[in-house]
Amino acid sequence: MKFKRNKQNKGIDIDLTSMLDVIFIILMVVMCRVSLGGSTEKALSEQLEETQAQLDQTQAKLDTYETSSQTVEELAAEVAIMTLQAGYSDTDPTTRKVNLLRTAVDGSTDSNIEEITITPENESSAYQEIRSELEQFLTDNSEVPVLLAISDEHILYRDYVSLKDTLDQIGEEHDNLYILSDRSSNDY
Repeated sequence: MKFKRNKQNKGIDIDLTSMLDVIFIILMVVMCRVSLGGSTEKALSEQLEETQAQLDQTQAKLDTYETSSQTVEELAAEVAIMTLQAGYSDTDPTTRKVNLLRTAVDGSTDSNIEEITITPENESSAYQEIRSELEQFLTDNSEVPVLLAISDEHILYRDYVSLKDTLDQIGEEHDNLYILSDRSSNDY
């Protein structure tokens, strides 16, 4: 007896092209990862060295700041310090503010920062108030040098000239006033 073969199974073709494409892509990814693994370690070691160098620089700066802070504390025990910050708002340059922060010889800081607002209407009285605050601080600390640090990054020229004139007049009256400023009249 002869068996008949099923004719449907004859001629079935299996296309392996897509499977080979996937295998080659996986092979390429694995090869790239292996070849880049060495450069990644090198990059990480370079980054570690750079981070260590930054850490060393930061530690050196911290040591310098600690030394400086000790110097400032010693200085604060021997002198009185007043900071004058003057500036204006970019949105409203007609209204300007002057902040005064006082530190006495005993190291006590005035917790209330005196804020004086200068407008076109009260300009002369505001400068008189600044003058009286400065003179009062100088009188209270007449036996020690008084350092006046001026922060005037955002100051109008007319305010700078008025403050400079006021400070020059006060400096002539009090011999214990020393002004620290980054600017001179030639900066404008």
